[in-house]
Amino acid sequence: MVEEGRTASETEEGMEVPQGVRGVYKMRTAKEGVSRYQVRIWIKRGQVGGEGESPATTTTGKKRRKKVEKGRRVHLGCFNSLETSIHAFDVGQIFFAGSAAATNRPASKYARSPVLEFLLREVQDRSNLDEFMTVWKHLMQHRWLFDHTEPDPKVTEQLNLIKSKVGKYKARSSARPAREKTEDIESTSMPQLTAPSGPPIPAQPNLSDFLQQLVQEKQQQEMLALKALLDHLPQETLQHLKKSL
Repeated sequence: MVEEGRTASETEEGMEVPQGVRGVYKMRTAKEGVSRYQVRIWIKRGQVGGEGESPATTTTGKKRRKKVEKGRRVHLGCFNSLETSIHAFDVGQIFFAGSAAATNRPASKYARSPVLEFLLREVQDRSNLDEFMTVWKHLMQHRWLFDHTEPDPKVTEQLNLIKSKVGKYKARSSARPAREKTEDIESTSMPQLTAPSGPPIPAQPNLSDFLQQLVQEKQQQEMLALKALLDHLPQETLQHLKKSL
């Protein structure tokens, strides 16, 4: 693990690893002589949304403030070289802390860093950790970008492709809640379909019985209609009909 306060020095590819490197942790690998470096940054309370203080109530009923959390440690990924890891850590620190960032290298070294410029341009809300991690994960798919602290045509081309992918991802993410809301509205407003009234259609062996039942119901309906008609006829007309029959 490479961290502040380390007393022993190590060598990587003939380069002495400086003491007191922040946020970079050396990891062992299965291959002898091969190391990987894990990068973590500590985001202080108040630098991202959702952190800070919340009201609480004492036993006397008076409201007081208490700390929700002191900060948050964010894992930024693993890299194969120390310098690339330092670049990634310093970029993350500058993004969240600005001029107050505690970096391993002078902040002026990253004045033209393509990765840092890309983050500052594409992340709309610097206090939104989720948005930052969305863009960062797309960058981590091309770790070689962190090897460059100066503009390069290949880097610019790759960043343009990442920008397109990030834009499509954000569009899908923003459309998903709207689509779910529309589906909920449709499900609540859709009328419930009910089966038509009448005798149920039986299985094939009893089909003749079913048809006979329909004929009987039809005859009953005709008899009821005829009775209703006769009830409205005058008595003289009814007597005349009886005599004619």
